[in-house]
Amino acid sequence: MDVIGAAEAARLLGVSKATVNRRAAAGQLTAVKMPGVTGAHLFDRDEIESLAKPKADA
Repeated sequence: MDVIGAAEAARLLGVSKATVNRRAAAGQLTAVKMPGVTGAHLFDRDEIESLAKPKADA
């Protein structure tokens, strides 16, 4: 699995990094949360690209 960070996911989806993290916290995006205080979210590139594709086609 190719993983990307929230900033890259936000860029692909055309939303802010905060929106991506909120969607992950709400269970709307599948994410793996890294350990630690800041605990970055990691996303599956294929899933994010498939969600971004309808926007690109519009």
